[in-house]
Formats: sequence, structure tokens, C-alpha cells
Amino acid sequence: MKKTVDALIDGTIPCCVSEGRALDDDFLKDNEEFLVLADFEAYLKVQKLVEKVWANKQQWAQMSLVNIAHSERFNADKTIERYASEIWHLDKVEVDAGKA
Repeated sequence: MKKTVDALIDGTIPCCVSEGRALDDDFLKDNEEFLVLADFEAYLKVQKLVEKVWANKQQWAQMSLVNIAHSERFNADKTIERYASEIWHLDKVEVDAGKA
């Protein structure tokens, strides 16, 4: 990550000096307010595992199918309703369709 940001700052990647400095200030100098890079090292470790599994097409296919089998149908309306209820603790409001 540092090499990439340095490439932005030193001009290796052109026209991005100010963006590189902002990333350096915000992420690489321990004032990372939103913890964007807090799990970057763990991400890199898992990415190596993903690359290893990807190379074994049969293992990748098997893991993909198991993942699909364990997933549930996604419904955007139900997801928003769950967020409203469980996370935001909002009460449901009924709307009269004739007045909407």
C-alpha cells in the first residue's frame, strides 16, 4: 500500500500528487479515522488463500457451489425493513396507497 501511495506522490503515477498526499496523510500516518486499512494485512493473507484455491478449479467450483447453497434469496425491501427494525430501531409506518 505504501509503495502505491508513494508512486502517486512521486509522480510515477502521473497527475495524482495531491491524491497521494491525502492518502498518505489520512491512511498511512496513524490518523485513519475510519479504519479503512485496519484489516489490510488480514486481507492480504486471505487474498493469497483465494489465489491458491482459484488455481485449483475443482476446489474453486466446489467452494462456490457450497457458498451458493448456503446463501438465501436476497430481497432489497426485506433487507431495508430489517435494517429499519434491527439497526435503526424505527417503527413501521403504514401509508394509504390512495393518498401516496
